[in-house]
Amino acid sequence: MKEIETKDMERLRLYLGFSKKEFSKLLTVSPATYNRYLGKDTVPFKKVGLPLQELLALNKETSVRLTGRIDYIRFRFRTLDWLGVIDEVFGLKKKPFIQYDFGRYGYSAFENFNFINVYHSEKDSEMGTLVEMTGRGCREFEWYLENEQNGRTWQEVLEAALAYAKRKSKSPEEAADFLKITRLDVSLDETYNKEEGNYNLYQLKEKKERGLIQSKMRSFKFIDGETQNRADGCSVYFGSRQSAVLLNFYEKDFEQVRQSKVSLDTIRELYGYKNRYEVRMFGDKSHDFLLEWCYQREDMARKAVGVINDKLHVYARKGKRLVLDPDWYKLMGSLKACQFVTAPQEVAIAEKQYRWYERVVAGTRKFLEEVEAVTGSGRLAEIEAYAEIPEKRLKELEWLQDGSKEVAV
Repeated sequence: MKEIETKDMERLRLYLGFSKKEFSKLLTVSPATYNRYLGKDTVPFKKVGLPLQELLALNKETSVRLTGRIDYIRFRFRTLDWLGVIDEVFGLKKKPFIQYDFGRYGYSAFENFNFINVYHSEKDSEMGTLVEMTGRGCREFEWYLENEQNGRTWQEVLEAALAYAKRKSKSPEEAADFLKITRLDVSLDETYNKEEGNYNLYQLKEKKERGLIQSKMRSFKFIDGETQNRADGCSVYFGSRQSAVLLNFYEKDFEQVRQSKVSLDTIRELYGYKNRYEVRMFGDKSHDFLLEWCYQREDMARKAVGVINDKLHVYARKGKRLVLDPDWYKLMGSLKACQFVTAPQEVAIAEKQYRWYERVVAGTRKFLEEVEAVTGSGRLAEIEAYAEIPEKRLKELEWLQDGSKEVAV
């Protein structure tokens, strides 16, 4: 390569989150020289030399190393018509939402269907309606989008939310206040790579201590995860829950071993888990991020990596020279190394209850059966004979039975 296009050089700078001053220092040229480069279409490669050559080498990565998903989202609408919200925006009005006699986040009412939560105020339109989806809720909702809503996308859902806000408002200013995305988590999963290896998150602690990480985040926390002589995996935090952005990097494979009690090798081989890099955004940051993504049609995973790059610069030493950490930027430095995907998962009625039963009740029930086998007691059968289905659950059974009839027809 004899020349490089300046637009590519500038695009790389922006993606890596460097100011012009920082980037020119990295290229070992003065800021004035870098600005002169930008006034031209191309620059002789030899003028920027080895540092840019190294950056371009990082950016040649073509295989996807990071898979991005929406892992948590909250929409707030300034309306008391929560049924209108879930119908016109999310297409879920026919689902059997269950009403509970408690709220959360200051809301007086709470409705739930499987892993999708709706909180609403009965009188305060300023509080309005809050729709919350955790990771499982996002996967469930993606299943409905794909299988029941003609393959609608997250962009189309956001567009529907914006259109709903516009219909319910008298001015653009009122519409902008009517709808807010108050939190958004994007998870970036690094697939387990047995041959080439994966990034060692323990290095981030060492680099932080050696001054090889430049961060805009004031708070840093490293949790080793070593408990009872068993590795639970490490977690690294940049920022806090009071920050507009919180970065949490952790060993997803070890987390899954702890939760599922399946071997580490099985988790890696069957599910491909290794590290997860979470970008949690709150308030205006989450709202602006999602709107920009929707309007610009940019890959969300790439945009989330851009947030990480804006907050962190990770270095290594090459002789006396400070260079970008090549292992870190294989993940975070390539425009081609990340990709946003959906992962639809169908959730059956009572799935949460089955999981709760398995986790909390099944062992105790097994114990009581063994006790009764010894004592001859029939108390367990008596308890179950007089048990009644909670009234609020009857709506789910009715919905399930109606669905079965439709399938039979």
